[in-house]
Amino acid sequence: MNLLDSWLDKLEIENSSRHDNRSSMEYRLNSWLNKILDHPTINKIVCITSGGTIVPLETNMVRYIDNFSTGLRGALSAEYFLRSNYAVLYFHRKGSLLPFLHRLTNQQQNYHREEEQQQQKCTKEVDSNKLTNTTNNSNSSQNNIEIFNWFMFNPQENKLQLKENSVQFLSSIFNEYTMYGQYLFTLDFETIEDYLIGLRWIAKQLEAIHLNRSSKHKQIHLSFYLSAAVSDYYLNREYRPEHKIQRKSMLSTTSKSSDDYLDKSLSTIEDLHLSLQPVPKVMKLLTTLWSPSSYVISFKLETDHRLLLVKAKQSLEMYNPNVIVANLLQTRTKEVWLVFKQNNTSDITVEHINMENNTDEINKQHIISQEIESILIPRLIQLHEQTIERTIK
Repeated sequence: MNLLDSWLDKLEIENSSRHDNRSSMEYRLNSWLNKILDHPTINKIVCITSGGTIVPLETNMVRYIDNFSTGLRGALSAEYFLRSNYAVLYFHRKGSLLPFLHRLTNQQQNYHREEEQQQQKCTKEVDSNKLTNTTNNSNSSQNNIEIFNWFMFNPQENKLQLKENSVQFLSSIFNEYTMYGQYLFTLDFETIEDYLIGLRWIAKQLEAIHLNRSSKHKQIHLSFYLSAAVSDYYLNREYRPEHKIQRKSMLSTTSKSSDDYLDKSLSTIEDLHLSLQPVPKVMKLLTTLWSPSSYVISFKLETDHRLLLVKAKQSLEMYNPNVIVANLLQTRTKEVWLVFKQNNTSDITVEHINMENNTDEINKQHIISQEIESILIPRLIQLHEQTIERTIK
């Protein structure tokens, strides 16, 4: 067995208390997969990973290291895959953005922006500060609490009702979810350990479906879209204090029992110095061992443009995904680069996808949406289908 696989086995045992419902998850997943297998037209399944992993600093976690990811790219991408006749297994950070649901706040804001602009035209007395706060507020808590504005109370019937204008922006989202929701299956993770263990489990479940049932049913084509922001470093379990990290000065005392506690506890320090270990890279295991039949799309995010394509090409050679989506933190919503090997050759191809300069007539209609995923996902699907065609031949 591979050393990394052995390490994950150990990690899974250590985390067993967090995964007591694994049998229930397996039952739910297999029930969903069976429905997909029985569907007359869907023959492609994509596992999308989305959101950021956290690194616990204590076993009984109070503090942790996180990253900026909200899961927006994964949520948007899932919608475009669903519209393209893919079934989507959405493996996401707990509490991150979800397909369709994330649009509620956006559409609510757009509606209120239009509503207030109309009021401004009629009354010319709109408070500009209030307008700015309402339309440009990026605070999710503020946006969520404004959901109450969607409703009105009818005292005659003692009922809470949706306002007529709220129905307008909810109906399109509801209709899309009604159309595609049955082809969407969600699982969540939180820590880096959750993610690694879960990714391996999902990959093996999907590969088993591909190997054992494709011959009995239609041919199933698998893919992974690894858009989760995975931690590069973590604190190994053996170095984590069991309890909340305490400031030593707060526990100083002359009592012998407290002195003994301070001497023995790993969680009593003054200056906090962390020694983090690199998170083992598992993509090679995914592409060669866990699910070798899958089409794997990985992501590379950098802040230095000079490193981006260099590191993307290195990852392509080292870990053997089919495509790497390279993007810069500063421009990730406007442009990406696709790095891949065309027709299984050794030559690396780099394609630049840019919202502003895209000239593809087929995709011009999508630019209005201001979502680069509207161009990115169709191109990735095209590459996936080309690979499927070569495999069939």
